[in-house]
Amino acid sequence: MIVDLKKPAMVVGIYAIVLMFAWPVFAQQSSPPQGDSAQAQKWAILELDTQPAKVQVYYQNKLQGLTPLRLKVRAGQFHLNLYKPKYIIKVLRGRVQAGERKRISIKMVKDIEIPRQFFFKYAPKFVSSRKKAFQLFQKVLVYISYFHVSKPKETQLILGAVRTMCDILNKVKQRQALLKRELSEQDRKTFYFEDISLADYPLLQWKEKVVGPKHIFTLTLPQKTLKVRLDTSSLSSCLLGFYRIYEFIQDHYDTKDKITENSLMYAAFVGMLEVLGEPHTRLIPPKALKEMDVEVEGQFGGLGIVISQQNGILTVITPIDGTPAMRKGILEGDRIIEIEGKSTKNMTLLQAVSRLRGKPGTKVTITIQRGLAKKRITLTRALIKIKYIKTTILPGKIGLIRISSFMGKTLLAQLKEALIRLKKQGIRGLILDLRNNPGGLLDNAYKVCNLFLSSGLVVYTKGRISLYNEEFKADPKSVPKFLKIPLVVLINQGSASASEIVAGALRDRKRAILIGEKSFGKGSVQRVFPLQEFQSAIAITVARYYLPSHQCIDKVGIRPHFEIKHPLLVKLKIRAQSIYKKNPEKINDLHLKKALEVLRSKLHTRKLPESSDSSKFLVKPKGK
Repeated sequence: MIVDLKKPAMVVGIYAIVLMFAWPVFAQQSSPPQGDSAQAQKWAILELDTQPAKVQVYYQNKLQGLTPLRLKVRAGQFHLNLYKPKYIIKVLRGRVQAGERKRISIKMVKDIEIPRQFFFKYAPKFVSSRKKAFQLFQKVLVYISYFHVSKPKETQLILGAVRTMCDILNKVKQRQALLKRELSEQDRKTFYFEDISLADYPLLQWKEKVVGPKHIFTLTLPQKTLKVRLDTSSLSSCLLGFYRIYEFIQDHYDTKDKITENSLMYAAFVGMLEVLGEPHTRLIPPKALKEMDVEVEGQFGGLGIVISQQNGILTVITPIDGTPAMRKGILEGDRIIEIEGKSTKNMTLLQAVSRLRGKPGTKVTITIQRGLAKKRITLTRALIKIKYIKTTILPGKIGLIRISSFMGKTLLAQLKEALIRLKKQGIRGLILDLRNNPGGLLDNAYKVCNLFLSSGLVVYTKGRISLYNEEFKADPKSVPKFLKIPLVVLINQGSASASEIVAGALRDRKRAILIGEKSFGKGSVQRVFPLQEFQSAIAITVARYYLPSHQCIDKVGIRPHFEIKHPLLVKLKIRAQSIYKKNPEKINDLHLKKALEVLRSKLHTRKLPESSDSSKFLVKPKGK
């Protein structure tokens, strides 16, 4: 998360940070189970084809590859699991004869996406009464409509809130029916054990009819019907209609688990925010405000990873440098599916953070999933102070600096100290490693660039109101400066927001060569507005940032000069070892190897690759 401390919490980051101890890398089963030696020689071939393609295929708990796939299996019974994000897991069981070649075509079924924030019993505690709920709704509505960069209409935000309140309960029931149709009871318990029974939830039938500016909603429950008209030409009409629908569901939708003011209002907020079409405008409950302060201070009582929500699943973005999570091999993409036996699916990010963090010395048990393999581990929480900078010197007097986050207030001082120390040791080139750096303070990103640029534009922001139009230029008078040393910056898909500002600015100013993978693509700026009466806040996207080339990389990403992708096994190997304690050239880090090659070459020529047109290094969205 990036926060500009010069103003009330200006943020352009994306992730929550949790510190945790790690578990060892998932064991890779390299051989089939042992059995009768004669039987072991009998095999069959399965030719698998799926719609869509590129589905992960697991046989004997090991990832075999992506479809279309030709797979060798033992004769007799076989059991395959097929997995693709946003689709229902497919379980294939069958029998083949020795020497048989069998072709199987599978159509994957798309999952029903449910807003991850909506779960009655996990709803954040915002309000204590219906009156307070309506007051909070109106205040959030005003803030978003006035400050959000997209200039949303208040009436459209209200319509979004109404639709989600009406639709969410039925989506949950529909998904339950879908899982029941596609999977056996045992398979549902294995892969979707977190899904709760909604057998007692009545079906809320609703429809929306549009006649000019009027939206007529009809809601029907077994014993009650409500018909409400929302006129989008009148804000008061839409607000009144919202209140009537809210009260109807609250008062008449009977279940054994009473729908609370907080849970229903949170569903309304989810619908309102979905209208904006971007995930970074969000409500910040009371507990989360405290977490933000903790993140800026850089000290945590908890575990050791950066986490995010992806498709409703708690997902590891990156382990934090210097923690057991990094040393033991946790990878970006690993999923935390249980915390203390409770599923994390549809658990909000902040709820997960609050369960993972705790008093140092206490324990927490989690279940991790990579692909379809699972591992359960008990971890001991600890007080971990983040060191944002790691350094080492590579052969040939090449300095290597890893920046894990731009969040901490002490980052710049740590970086200056590291640079001065490396310079005294006589380094001739420098590698700045920003891989898996999720962002941090906007001010920190600017100041890091300022160390390597003598003058000129670093980044600028543009919002719908002039307050959020700013330019950040390198200060020629600030010291120290590191202008002459050849520089390479490493990035990958986990490099976001502040990392992209640094990488993009140094690239556009032809100060550095970028190596690695295309970056995340987070180019928006948020400001946090306090809601003091509710001990909460709301982060609103108020601007977008632009690189010196006048490019906004939001939802686009930055492509490096040299794009190199690491295979999964190479990532595992790199994660399991520390490049700051062992000779990096003995680790198959392809990005680092290329960086050393480029720097050693440039030390002779002192010339960066020609690239006057920086737009060719931008990754364009699919379909555009």
